[in-house]
Amino acid sequence: MPAVDENPTGSDKGQIYHNIARLLFAAHPKYSTTFSINPKKFCDAVGNCIGTLRGKYKKLKASFASTSAGVMLAEGTGARNLLDAALLELPWYTELDAIWHSNPSMAARTHSSKPGIDHASAL
Repeated sequence: MPAVDENPTGSDKGQIYHNIARLLFAAHPKYSTTFSINPKKFCDAVGNCIGTLRGKYKKLKASFASTSAGVMLAEGTGARNLLDAALLELPWYTELDAIWHSNPSMAARTHSSKPGIDHASAL
């Protein structure tokens, strides 16, 4: 595997996805040859996976901010609380939360002085 500190960041998502794909697949015993022929395919796959994880994470993160009214845990799943239910749906939730919990685009909170009133409609 290439060294992680070579260039782990990028100026846009495409560069970041390329760096992640390179770290994962450049020295992989099965996929290194295919990666060297068509790295864009692997970058797109990394981007799709991150997008899917982000969507699931945001949905689950929003469920923690909702009130207990209307929150129903599925019977027969073994979930005792919302975290257990989240882990059943997304086993990497706690790891993703450690990375994304303070990112406003991932864990956005909406505040309103009176629920149900649109204060921004007059703007």
